[in-house]
Amino acid sequence: MRAGCLTDPLGPLIAAARTAGFCYLQHIVIVHGRSNGDRIEPTPIMGAPPGLIHSDLLVLSAIASA
Repeated sequence: MRAGCLTDPLGPLIAAARTAGFCYLQHIVIVHGRSNGDRIEPTPIMGAPPGLIHSDLLVLSAIASA
C-alpha cells in the first residue's frame, strides 16, 4: 500500500517471471486469520504493514525448452 492507495504487483511480477522463462500456473490466496464460528478473525503477521490480511502465493513452472 502506497500512501493510502492499493497496489497490485501481480501483473508486473507475472510478466517478469515470463521474461525470466517461467510459466504462471496458479494463484493461491493465504488468509491471515482463524475461524471463529461463522467468522474469520484476523491474525496479523508480526512486522507486516497495517491492514495486511492475506498473502498471495504464485505457482510458477520453468518453461521447458525444446
